[in-house]
Amino acid sequence: AWHEPGVTLELMFHEPSWQELPDDLKMMVRACASELDNWMLSTWSSKNAEYLQKIKSEGKVIVRELPAEILKSLKTYSDEVIAELVASTAMAKKIYSSYSSFQKRLEEYIDMAEMPFVRAFKL
Repeated sequence: AWHEPGVTLELMFHEPSWQELPDDLKMMVRACASELDNWMLSTWSSKNAEYLQKIKSEGKVIVRELPAEILKSLKTYSDEVIAELVASTAMAKKIYSSYSSFQKRLEEYIDMAEMPFVRAFKL
């Protein structure tokens, strides 16, 4: 598939309605949303691993990584679409600026903390 790994869900509320909720109900909603997000991630990770093996063992398809040149081309087109979107409104620019800033910080952390674990796991 061509997307970032993950199955994160989102939960949106009408802000004035959210503010009217008592703190204990807000805490319950946050706890339930967090639990559901964790459940989805663990369930989908498990099922993805299970069905990848099933697909590979049935011998009807070959599963392989997209070649780097295709990924680079897709990134180029994606960057063009994002640039158009960011230029379209001040809100889009603000959102993307926040997102890309977070992404850069996260990439640095993943490279330092997560990827060494993944590489070591494969030893």
